[in-house]
Amino acid sequence: MAAVDTAYVEVLGRHIDPDGAATYRDLIATHQLTADDVPGILIESPEYLLGRSGFYHLLHASRTNWCSQLPAWDRILDIGGSSPTHELGALLELGYPHHPSELHILDRPEDDQFHGRPIYDQRIVRKREWGTVTFHHGDAGILDAVPDLGGRRFDAVFMGQVIEHIPTHELPGMLAQIRSHLVDRGAFVFDTPNRSMTKLIMGEAFLSGDHTHEYDPEEMVSIVSRHGFTVEKVVGIHHMPTTRSLGVFDPKESAHSPDGAPADECFCFAVHCRAD
Repeated sequence: MAAVDTAYVEVLGRHIDPDGAATYRDLIATHQLTADDVPGILIESPEYLLGRSGFYHLLHASRTNWCSQLPAWDRILDIGGSSPTHELGALLELGYPHHPSELHILDRPEDDQFHGRPIYDQRIVRKREWGTVTFHHGDAGILDAVPDLGGRRFDAVFMGQVIEHIPTHELPGMLAQIRSHLVDRGAFVFDTPNRSMTKLIMGEAFLSGDHTHEYDPEEMVSIVSRHGFTVEKVVGIHHMPTTRSLGVFDPKESAHSPDGAPADECFCFAVHCRAD
């Protein structure tokens, strides 16, 4: 077991956890594997493929590249757009190149945010020469009940890696709320992991325990189209055609997606749509 723990440190950068120790102890005791097999097993694990291989750094670069090409919107609502460290929110942190006159960010209360409590005070409205950034806390499914959001309408609603966290039974209500808070023909743009890819790593599980459902592009387009939106385009993010064709996940494949890369061959995809 000392050799197994060494493998954990060398491959995953941490010591073995109690559940892992119990599993490997039983497998070695029953001669189903040896300690020498463990490094190879760990290198194929989701924890290594996603967290230790540098994959998320490459994926972030691809998402930043996509975000840099988004159009300019004047009044934006970013749902789930808090950043733990960037006081102007995740959209600008991700590289959105334009300066809206109003950026409103809706997220959970500060003590309950997905990436931890922010290091700055979200009660303060950030004023810049180009506009303001205002944080709100509440439920995206009932925007009308969020103080200071009920009567507002936006040129665009943005969601970065959020829709997969929304319980499926709550999604229709949230989409209706988003539509009602957009101006005529207002934009709704979001990105999300591609289930066709994530299942190659995770099997029946999801990338995060906080995900309630992961979508493939066809399923996602069908849902938003049924709930009052016209899909203008679907953009692939982080092209991985070899992984898709072989069915074997290679964390080192690709960096940026070429224009027009099929969304089904990308690790993530973005849906750009308009309110009908």
